[in-house]
Amino acid sequence: MRLDVVIPTYNRVSLLARALESLIHVERPAGLDVGILVVDNRSTDNTRHFVESFMPRFEGRLQYLYEPQPGRSHALNAGIAISRGDLVGMIDDDEQVGSLFARA
Repeated sequence: MRLDVVIPTYNRVSLLARALESLIHVERPAGLDVGILVVDNRSTDNTRHFVESFMPRFEGRLQYLYEPQPGRSHALNAGIAISRGDLVGMIDDDEQVGSLFARA
């Protein structure tokens, strides 16, 4: 099973760094493949370069997408449209993930 996590962002590289760091270190359940898609919603900072610098650490699980239409909903819809996952999750660029699934 595959989960794609979509992260829309706009000019918030410093916050995005913490979100991506948390996703690198998150514990994943056995059998779950997780892809990360950062959707850059017209950022004017160095978002693209920053995301590309993280790609080797994600070993092929991190993608970058530029969405020129302004607005969070446009960014999310663009990410969902190219998702290949069985499941799609969304987090904001200022969130940090502690675990993908809570344990009972």
